[in-house]
Amino acid sequence: MRLLPETPPAVPGLGLAAFCSPSSRCVSGDFFDFYPLARGRVGILVTDGRAGGLTAALTIALAKGFVQCAAQRDWTPGETLRRLRDVLHWDGPSEDFNLAYVVIDPGHRHVRFARLGTTPFMLAGLDGPDKTEPLSGPMADGAMESSATFNVGDVLLFYTDGVPHRFAERHRNGVDQWLRNKLRLTSGVTATRINEALQDALRTREASAADDLTAVVVRFEHAE
Repeated sequence: MRLLPETPPAVPGLGLAAFCSPSSRCVSGDFFDFYPLARGRVGILVTDGRAGGLTAALTIALAKGFVQCAAQRDWTPGETLRRLRDVLHWDGPSEDFNLAYVVIDPGHRHVRFARLGTTPFMLAGLDGPDKTEPLSGPMADGAMESSATFNVGDVLLFYTDGVPHRFAERHRNGVDQWLRNKLRLTSGVTATRINEALQDALRTREASAADDLTAVVVRFEHAE
């Protein structure tokens, strides 16, 4: 938990919020972090260490420092994750450790993203047409990588596999339907309020939670 940022950075044109609720059974394998970048941009790292335990925590610590170095060099998300994979000597897909790295340019509301593995999930909630769609793209040298542009009011939700598992226990509809319902409440909706509502929706039997719950919420706002 000490590796997690205390608060999200203040980025003009973006609302940022996040939470991590570790499993009660072992050291958490989930993690998120924010990286200020040049030209008003921000990088976001989200990891999904499904196996948990000390090995996952140490891997997270290494990834945190490596991405900090990559942010200073302004590497693309795809290049960052592929270089990190080489550092970790990760020769192929792993079910134990997955991660996504996203670079957001709030001035142009442009997002570049990449992912190693099948999670974390990346969901875009589009405020105008009131719909959701996953962020996806082609595979390039073992990493899924692409980019997209959004509008004011759109929301990005990055979350680990513990979130849909908990939703399956409590809600008939999935995370995408839940997010669409939140986007309908356009008056006063902020990243912080969406984040708090998500935690409320997931709050049950926390003392015996079998998996980590981690999510990062991004909302595009009018830049002053």
